[in-house]
Amino acid sequence: ESNKLSLVDNLEPIQESDLTDDGNLAVEFEVAIDLYGQYHPSGADVLCRIGRNQSDRGETDSALNTYREAQSIYCAALGDHDMRTLDTRTAIAHLLLKLGELNEGIGLLYQVLYMKKAILGDQHTDVCDLLEELSRLLHEDGKVAASLKELKNCLKVYRDKQGDKNPKVAGMIEQVALMYMELKEYGKAKSIMIEVVKLRKAVSGEEHSDVARAFLGLGSCYKELGNETNALNCLKKAYFIYVKNEGFESIGTADALDTIGQVYLLMNQEEKATKALTRVIGMRKKVFGNNSPEVADSFLSLGIALKECLAYEKAMKCFQRAITIYVILDRGMDDAIPLSNILYEIFLTHRACGELDNALQLSSQILTLRKQTLGNNHLENAALLRSTGNI
Repeated sequence: ESNKLSLVDNLEPIQESDLTDDGNLAVEFEVAIDLYGQYHPSGADVLCRIGRNQSDRGETDSALNTYREAQSIYCAALGDHDMRTLDTRTAIAHLLLKLGELNEGIGLLYQVLYMKKAILGDQHTDVCDLLEELSRLLHEDGKVAASLKELKNCLKVYRDKQGDKNPKVAGMIEQVALMYMELKEYGKAKSIMIEVVKLRKAVSGEEHSDVARAFLGLGSCYKELGNETNALNCLKKAYFIYVKNEGFESIGTADALDTIGQVYLLMNQEEKATKALTRVIGMRKKVFGNNSPEVADSFLSLGIALKECLAYEKAMKCFQRAITIYVILDRGMDDAIPLSNILYEIFLTHRACGELDNALQLSSQILTLRKQTLGNNHLENAALLRSTGNI
């Protein structure tokens, strides 16, 4: 036993350069097993370094198996509550996410979260970082309400520790408002966005692009709440700040002008709406290229404005151009919802023109597409059926 301990003492320290050599690490793993046995943490430490190398080389499946072996050793030797076990489980979760196993990855991260809360407390930075990551992942998975819940839990801790004027805190508050908008809770979103405007001004100054973005969000809330006057006031402030900071062809400038055009449409000022939305198409083409989802959305908005102006032929050309872009992109079901929205506007245009057979045929296609993407009992399906029943 003393010879084994002497051997450990005489081992050369591992250099960072050795981490790229799996051969050296394999030897070190064998030495660790020989000295301490198969279920000693030293062997798991080496396996984690091998797994990291495999992950860096893009060998995700191999890395996953390696980390799982390390985790089983840590669990047997140290228990589920040990930080090395939890860090290894986190690494496994990230590899699963990389492989597209979103639910399993999120499930593992929740296991780590609950354990770290028990060990470190709700206020620890590691816990907050996990809450923030889980919020992002849940949002990507379309679970906006669950994402909002975790973000608010995270925000409470950061707010208590760093204060409202911290840029990270201000960004989280803004994200909370945007999620309320996604959930169509525009009253709550508006109240928070008013606070965000004040915070952004206090942190960044009156004419920073962060302030413009906050005004854009606030204006969008007012638009959805039917207060077009306040909406236009906020959106114009956003537009002029973006122009001053980023020029006429920036993403922010285009987004502000696009929303201004939509508000003009709600105010029955179709000519102003059409001019604004036509300009947006040119701006977004320069930023994103001719065939991008952003440009397709712009053609859709312009088509709707032209339809309201009774310029049905021009509107139809805009809708067809939007569809052509999505066909060129060829992203499959990822584009099913925007495509169904465009087809619905074409359906309404056919109906307005008295082309009822075309409208009825298109209605059936839209309903099939929406059932595939939104489910059988979504409210948008009911709206479509009601519109079809009015023919």
